[in-house]
Amino acid sequence: MGFTSGHLPAGLQLLGRSFDEATLIKYAYAYEQATHHRRPPARFPALPAVAAPPQR
Repeated sequence: MGFTSGHLPAGLQLLGRSFDEATLIKYAYAYEQATHHRRPPARFPALPAVAAPPQR
């Protein structure tokens, strides 16, 4: 959901029907893209970009 005034993370739980994980992931991704609340961890560097393997 974002962060509190003390800069602590606040969580959000999404619940759904059995075997409906794809829908929950879509909702979570849409929420993340709409709110821009996610921040990368300050203590860990970003992973290096890896080129995708060539398609056959």
